[in-house]
Amino acid sequence: MFEVIAAVVGVAAWAVSAICDWGTEREVHRCHVIQWRRDGLLRKRRLEARRQAERLLRAAIRVAKEERAGILQKLARLRPERDRFVDGLKKRLPDGNYAFTADQRRKMRDAMREFDDVVDDRRAYAHRFSAFIDEAEARIATMREGTPTLGAAEWARSLKLSEFFAATDVPVRGRVVRAVVRSPKRGLWFQLDAGVKARLADGEKADRWASGGAVKVFIDRVDYKGRTAVVSHQRAAFLTRWDAGQRMWHATVVRSDIHGTTLSTSGVRVFVPARYGRPDDSVATHQIKIIEVEPRLRSVVAVPGGLRRKRKRVQ
Repeated sequence: MFEVIAAVVGVAAWAVSAICDWGTEREVHRCHVIQWRRDGLLRKRRLEARRQAERLLRAAIRVAKEERAGILQKLARLRPERDRFVDGLKKRLPDGNYAFTADQRRKMRDAMREFDDVVDDRRAYAHRFSAFIDEAEARIATMREGTPTLGAAEWARSLKLSEFFAATDVPVRGRVVRAVVRSPKRGLWFQLDAGVKARLADGEKADRWASGGAVKVFIDRVDYKGRTAVVSHQRAAFLTRWDAGQRMWHATVVRSDIHGTTLSTSGVRVFVPARYGRPDDSVATHQIKIIEVEPRLRSVVAVPGGLRRKRKRVQ
């Protein structure tokens, strides 16, 4: 009798344990199903956020490409018009520039410089769109790498065309900018904004610059297609000293003709008109007084040291 009771108790205990284990497994399975559903919804949300961010960036890229194409199309028409204008002037000048007065030549020269400035500025503006397109495509590629995350999608969506333009300063020929020095021992180069790399102009020696430091440089030439530029530290220093009020300089003669004398100082070509006198050829270094500097250093006028430029009286 005792054995029967023990057997019944054992069976009951086994049944209760089996029921508890079945309930526990069911609850565990339920938790796993909830976790799977949660992970699936979160992954779907991340994928949707990534797709939405990519759609926004693709739309911005299309707008940037259209704007850039419009600018480049206008620039393509401007250059032939400039060439035709110059050819027309040459045909009208059988006797050279003396067919016009000095004031007329100055006005034409200023007009051509303004035209070139507009072309340079528009090229820089077009390059801003190129830099934005590169940044947007890089963010899309980074966002698509690995597991999609909400943080990556939000970072990609944060790229706005207007904000990018406000924060990016594209280098333009004839301007002084701050450049970052890179690898002075293995080969000096400078990092400008918008992904443009620059080298020092021929004939200039590098100073003791530390890698990562910032220096002021004057932009001589820019190749936006190749993302390269040529910069001058001497010309930037010249403009800095000119803005500070320095007018007397020491220069050496480069060449001389009937119109005047061309000298060189701090890497800048300076022209002394013949009407202000000529430097003495027997002296190697001359003192000059600079009286006029074009902002982009395409024209620097001086007189021999001690002379002053004559001004016309206003009637």
